[in-house]
Amino acid sequence: CLGEYEKKIIKDDFGIKAQSVTPSIYGETRLDFTPSRDVVIEKDQEQHWQKIAHQIRTHTGNAGAVLVFFETEQKIAAFKASHHAEGIENLHVVTTATDNIDFYVKQATRSGHTTLFSRIHGRGLDFVCHDPAVEKDGGVHVVQTFLSVEMSEEIQIRGRTSRQDKR
Repeated sequence: CLGEYEKKIIKDDFGIKAQSVTPSIYGETRLDFTPSRDVVIEKDQEQHWQKIAHQIRTHTGNAGAVLVFFETEQKIAAFKASHHAEGIENLHVVTTATDNIDFYVKQATRSGHTTLFSRIHGRGLDFVCHDPAVEKDGGVHVVQTFLSVEMSEEIQIRGRTSRQDKR
């Protein structure tokens, strides 16, 4: 899933000329993602935030948990300050300045919780869900609020859910 830019760095900067492809060690995914259904582009910021808030309310209202990834921390702050975020219960924000990120990562997969992250957190954090109510509701719901330039980033963010044989 590396983009051309990343492949060029590997080849030119690191001198790696050959590659091997191996199957995933994680087995089959239970991810339910269909681009024609799940990728939505809104015509303006108001409708964009309205759609994000709708996704949050729909999935937390049924005992789900929602992870929302924003392109920048400024966009997180703007969404949280908007009227669209009003009344969303158990809403947490994680930025690069957040202390004890592990605490918020553990809270993020609990029933009724929504956590807003910047794109940097879409890689490397391991969200494990132990809440049966969330799994019954379809698993942890991930909302990516921006289009990735590199497919590898999108795959990483999407991969924050349907882990450890979960939906």
